[in-house]
Amino acid sequence: MNTSSGQRTVLVVDDHAPLRTLCRLNLEPAGFRVVEAADGDEALAAVAADRPDAILLDLMMPRLSGRKVAAALLADETTDHIPIISRRSWIRSSRASATRISPRLSPRSGRNK
Repeated sequence: MNTSSGQRTVLVVDDHAPLRTLCRLNLEPAGFRVVEAADGDEALAAVAADRPDAILLDLMMPRLSGRKVAAALLADETTDHIPIISRRSWIRSSRASATRISPRLSPRSGRNK
């Protein structure tokens, strides 16, 4: 959490800038601080620098995929508690696939509240 402002921070990771902007335009009015990353390498750097409260993660990205980012974050005990909301594609599927990365993020698990 960004302690200086008291706002919850959401990291939006997507290689398409318009989609990051769309997320920002919806999250900021709701009171969230938004940090953006255009690829997996930027995402890992942003997590190290900002320690977000949640991550919106595109799985289909060039270079370092969202799946590899999620695996790295879940393998690290300093970041494995950060909720990851993932998606395959905004256009092809609107169904989140967080349960494929980690069953503990499933709405039925009760651990993502």
